[in-house]
Amino acid sequence: MLRLPDGMRDRIKAAAEKSGRSMNAEIIHRLEMTFGFLEIDHIRPISEGGTSDLSNLRFVTPSEHRLIHVLERLEKRLAEETGERVKEQAPLPKDAD
Repeated sequence: MLRLPDGMRDRIKAAAEKSGRSMNAEIIHRLEMTFGFLEIDHIRPISEGGTSDLSNLRFVTPSEHRLIHVLERLEKRLAEETGERVKEQAPLPKDAD
């Protein structure tokens, strides 16, 4: 059980809704950011010709890192099944927090 100060649950719920996360995911995301648990991810994998210079690196939380790789696997599977590559999407806006 976690005890929160008055109003904190509502603030977490609002932040979670704004970011499209569950309350639990929002709390974990905030804790990861607070404690500096960041990982380095290659935007274009080395195996696909990417480099290790700063222009090809991004810093993400462990949960974001896992999600990136899950989405990449789903994209690859979809491309294999349909014969089409998923169209590039504009990046999501950064949190204003």
